Amino acid sequence: MSVSKAFDLADDERMLQSARMSIWEELPVGLLAVLVAFELFAFAYGMYEFGLLLAIPILLLVLNAYLVAKSSILILSDKRLFVRSGWLKRLTVERHVQSLTEVTCSEDISGSVFSYGTLLIGVRDGHDILVRGVKGAMRVTEVLNASIARSSERSK
Repeated sequence: MSVSKAFDLADDERMLQSARMSIWEELPVGLLAVLVAFELFAFAYGMYEFGLLLAIPILLLVLNAYLVAKSSILILSDKRLFVRSGWLKRLTVERHVQSLTEVTCSEDISGSVFSYGTLLIGVRDGHDILVRGVKGAMRVTEVLNASIARSSERSK
């Protein structure tokens, strides 16, 4: 399915930017490290059943992170912003570009390494949008801020 059909873009509306979410934001890295350490310990000492039992939560954590990352997307058109996230509990947010005030981006150390960040999108009504784990967050921030500036110039 094309993006324009999935997000009901109008015929005169064009997509400016799309961004997927990063799997690294969803993975609880500390918990995975502990589980993998126990897994290696169990196999090293011949406790194969315990090692196989630990493999189940590791696979479930990775599968959940993958599904959340694959089902989440941010789309910016020349008129609207769409944010869709989650795979069991779906959340879709749609805002007109004229209602946005500014976008700020923050990256932690793992975000800098794996190229993802958190966007805080300011909205005029005060209900700001927080989007975590956006791939290429700095580039998305630049495009969003440029679109907000163009929109405010047009409204003057």
